[in-house]
Amino acid sequence: TAVIGGALRGWVEAAPHSTAAYPLAVALFYEPFVLFLAIAGVVARWRSRIPTLDRFLIAWALVGMISGVIYAGGTAAHALWITLPLSALASRTLIEVLRPEDVKIFLPPPTWARWVVASASAGVLAILALALQSLARSMMLSLDGALLSVPLQPDSMVILLVALMFLFIGYFLFASLWGNLTAAQGLILGVAAFGLITSLGAGWNAAVFRAASPTVLYHLRATDSDAHLLRASLRELALRNTSGFNTLELVVIAPQTDAAAWIVRDYPNARFVSSVAEARGAPIVIAPAEMVDPDFGGAYLGQTFTLARSWAEPNVRAVDVLAWWTQNRLPNRDNIAQEDVVLWLRQDIWDGFTPTAVG
Repeated sequence: TAVIGGALRGWVEAAPHSTAAYPLAVALFYEPFVLFLAIAGVVARWRSRIPTLDRFLIAWALVGMISGVIYAGGTAAHALWITLPLSALASRTLIEVLRPEDVKIFLPPPTWARWVVASASAGVLAILALALQSLARSMMLSLDGALLSVPLQPDSMVILLVALMFLFIGYFLFASLWGNLTAAQGLILGVAAFGLITSLGAGWNAAVFRAASPTVLYHLRATDSDAHLLRASLRELALRNTSGFNTLELVVIAPQTDAAAWIVRDYPNARFVSSVAEARGAPIVIAPAEMVDPDFGGAYLGQTFTLARSWAEPNVRAVDVLAWWTQNRLPNRDNIAQEDVVLWLRQDIWDGFTPTAVG
């Protein structure tokens, strides 16, 4: 019931820490090659009879894109509405590309021909990506955000143009040698291989390398590494005060849906309250940092931890989009909000052990 109610509320209530058309933006930001492969497969079969399954997938993808725009409560997880049908269409495209073809011009093209084209295409795309990243770094140096003030590097522009020329000229060269079909199959296979590598890198950056960065489009609110330090501090307290058992008496001044609730999930004696008065005399208190010098009815020592950081209003300049997309780099990060809490220890609790994680 709660899941259904939440899904229905999402049509009218905006999700926190998201932007307009957030699911669609996430899908296109992280999976552009899947979109290319899906469109290539649909266009290739457009003049013939499109199978019923493909029609269903096309309709699913279109409905998912429309829903990703108008669904107010969309999160990054809702990008699956779009990426799932597109991935299915892309996989069907790859199946067709890998089928043996019997088109003959002068001589039958060898079976390894498409893989030669694929390797060459992937290599040229890699060079093109390096040139784009160099161009993106140059665009970030624009002081006023205008394209005319970008200090372009001639080397990166030359490499970019040469890579584009090799891509187009190489395609027609292979097509004249082995036919258009073999050249197209190899190009699609090269794009798929390059897309798999870049998608894996983008996912690794979002989930691991930049997991604590709120400027990653996949999570505009990111848990800070201090959250792990807070859990380590609580484990140290449990080790020295309750012989390692999770029976600490905790008072948390925060909603049970907050990040602090997730941190204390292993402690059954954790008590959630809404005011300082309800926490008076508690041995351990986790309170928002906005509460300056709260009166807990005794002497307490505290340490501040940053639980999460959020990007309230993403402000990406047009000249920074390329660097943000290719490298997750942004020059201006002034509107990052921090969610801080303070771990307060009563003086007798503090005096009872030698701190290692706390202090």
